[in-house]
Amino acid sequence: MDSCENALCGRVETSMRVLPGGAPRQGGVRFLNLIPPGKHRRGDRPPASVGRSCLAVASHGRFYACLLLAAGLVSGCFVPQKQFTDKHRNFSLGKGELANHGLAIITPSTVTGQEEEKQGVALIAAEVFKEKRPDIRCVSLADTLSAVNRAGLADQYKDMYIDYRDTGLFKKDMLKRIGELTGVKYVAQLKLASFSQSNRNRFQIFGMRILETDKADLRLVLQIWNTSDGAIAWEIVEELSYAQDTVYSSTVALRTMLEEVLENAISHLE
Repeated sequence: MDSCENALCGRVETSMRVLPGGAPRQGGVRFLNLIPPGKHRRGDRPPASVGRSCLAVASHGRFYACLLLAAGLVSGCFVPQKQFTDKHRNFSLGKGELANHGLAIITPSTVTGQEEEKQGVALIAAEVFKEKRPDIRCVSLADTLSAVNRAGLADQYKDMYIDYRDTGLFKKDMLKRIGELTGVKYVAQLKLASFSQSNRNRFQIFGMRILETDKADLRLVLQIWNTSDGAIAWEIVEELSYAQDTVYSSTVALRTMLEEVLENAISHLE
């Protein structure tokens, strides 16, 4: 007498035959063959393992959790954080004066260690003025220096800056000559008072950096001088603290800081 009995153990089905001579004794079961997975008839296949289904659900859950984490990092953590502090004063600059009479940029001054940034600061300032205030005729530093040099006033221009470094004043007669040479009534003088960069690890796993925070601080002074009377017509002192999370090892560029500060400063001009 033969009988078959199916047992589910993972996905393996076994067939057995009872030995002749009555009821099967303990240990009297002979295994004839193992049926490999996938060889069952469609209707006889055992149901999917509950454990395997749970693992699949857990795997998908981890995948979607990673997606949500990545979306949160991109939308929240990677947005730059900016804090502006500014104070401006208008002494005698009338509304529309810059648009009517123009503005020339003269050589900026910088703190010790940033002397080589003078031309870069002036170039960025001219670009921002032309982009944000196209109604104002802005003479770049290169054009201003060229006009001064062509007129043979290089030594007088140098002496003007030596006096400014010691006294904070520009000589009236030299300012007037610059205005005549460039065809404008006002000149802009920028001073890079301070600039610093830093970064720090924000999130690490087993000593491996995942996120770092790039930080920079900048302080800038912008003065607009009237070349006809030698007086300061308008000035602003502005500070910017800038921070951004990133997965790359980098620093906040000086150009980025200057563009942010100058755009905010120019927005105060009428």
